[in-house]
Amino acid sequence: MKPDATRLVLPERSNALILTTMQIAILIFFPLVVYYRRVDLRTSQIILCIAVVSAVWCATYSPVYELRHLVPAVVMDEHVVDIQLFPHFLKGELSGGHITTQHSSARSEFVIVLFTYLTDALLAILGAVVLMKLEPRPRPMIFGL
Repeated sequence: MKPDATRLVLPERSNALILTTMQIAILIFFPLVVYYRRVDLRTSQIILCIAVVSAVWCATYSPVYELRHLVPAVVMDEHVVDIQLFPHFLKGELSGGHITTQHSSARSEFVIVLFTYLTDALLAILGAVVLMKLEPRPRPMIFGL
């Protein structure tokens, strides 16, 4: 019996956490540090700005991410079984939210999963263009948000 060549092997949880952390650092924090350096902020100001942006990002990313799964599911008329936009931190749940659907086909599942990453890529490209073209503003904290 031949092994299934198309089988997706997911990384271990710790590897996935490392990859996610690297993604966040590259897509969010590195461009902001570059921008804040262009504005000539002191290191202490950059750390404060990054801390505030991090707090806002942590509070909003999970629901926005899950909504980006929900949009293609609704557009493709998939049956949505469960929606949890916000993690239940008080119950000890450290993971993000989730959207559970009953996929009618492998194609719809692929689109639902891929949509979030495509929008991340498009937003990263848009952000890079904006950061390269935009003149530094007097209120860099607002720009970071």
